Amino acid sequence: MRPLLCLCLTALLTLQSQQLMAVEPPVEFGLADFPPYFYVDEQGEPAGAVRTLADALFAEAGLSYHLRDYPPARLYNRLKSGDTQITMAAKDHPEFSAFALQGKLPLLSLKLNVYRHVEAPPIRNLRDLAGHSVILIGAYTYGALSQALQDPQLGVTLTRAATHQSALQMLLHRRAEYLINYSDPMTLPMRTVPQGQIVVEPLSRIEVYLFVSKATAQAEALRDQLDDALLRLRESGELRRILDAAQYAN
Repeated sequence: MRPLLCLCLTALLTLQSQQLMAVEPPVEFGLADFPPYFYVDEQGEPAGAVRTLADALFAEAGLSYHLRDYPPARLYNRLKSGDTQITMAAKDHPEFSAFALQGKLPLLSLKLNVYRHVEAPPIRNLRDLAGHSVILIGAYTYGALSQALQDPQLGVTLTRAATHQSALQMLLHRRAEYLINYSDPMTLPMRTVPQGQIVVEPLSRIEVYLFVSKATAQAEALRDQLDDALLRLRESGELRRILDAAQYAN
């Protein structure tokens, strides 16, 4: 009886060991700071709407993952080598596209708006801001747009606001003629503005996609697995609920 019991226990332990070995290691989702959608909070932890969205996406895909924040140059090298398996970037990213597979569906569609007092001239493009004063949110980098606005030939006077609410108050009190900000974090603050005083005009739109490193084993299958999960989140309305409920820094 004892030999049979020992044999059964050995078989059970072997099976459990094989099952543990079969568990896939977590994939790494690497990002560079992109406030207000992704940033590192005061405790040094990844935060923002993308963190919440990633939790839902990888759970829907049945994948364990960890989220890491890297400087842009290091993220580039890690994605190229496959040390980081997944990231996100603007559609047709010229560098990532060379060594990573782009997802088929946009993860995010980001709108950048111009907010102006009703009496200020309308803005159709960046050149229309020449010679005017513009408010930006102090914690945001705005990427290439910030550099363009600082071009001396454009002659834009820039003012930084600490929060979305203070930026709107500055605009209402004519501290500057225009405010540039992302649409999502402005949704709630705009509800406090008296109707008809602030006009909102679209400036640009950024479509953000997942990118899977080609150095990752079965990269195409992983990309498709995430795309399918993203589609289910979108069709169920969960994607929209996550973005609507997001708490944005500043």
